Amino acid sequence: MKDAMRQLLGKHILACLSEIDNNGRVLRRQEFHGPLIEYRGKPALRHAGSKRPFVLPDELGYYRKADLDRDYTLEESGETISAVDYTLTFVKVPPEFANQPDDARATA
Repeated sequence: MKDAMRQLLGKHILACLSEIDNNGRVLRRQEFHGPLIEYRGKPALRHAGSKRPFVLPDELGYYRKADLDRDYTLEESGETISAVDYTLTFVKVPPEFANQPDDARATA
């Protein structure tokens, strides 16, 4: 784990992963939250229903400071969570678009 990320260990993270198809339509959206841990040298969150933690990006720039007074309602479960320190949103694109510039993905 990069040294800059270590300052987030133990912080409450809300992460949203959207998987899209070739046309940019959302196929699946997953939301995870909890304290950031280190798993096999990478930042991760433990989540219910899985034995292994969900590994997150190791770049501090992807994490946005959250408003500690705000409540967040998860789309999948309807659960309301509070006291979130940082949020993170990322998109999983089809492999054929992974190495294209953003403007090529937007017009596909």
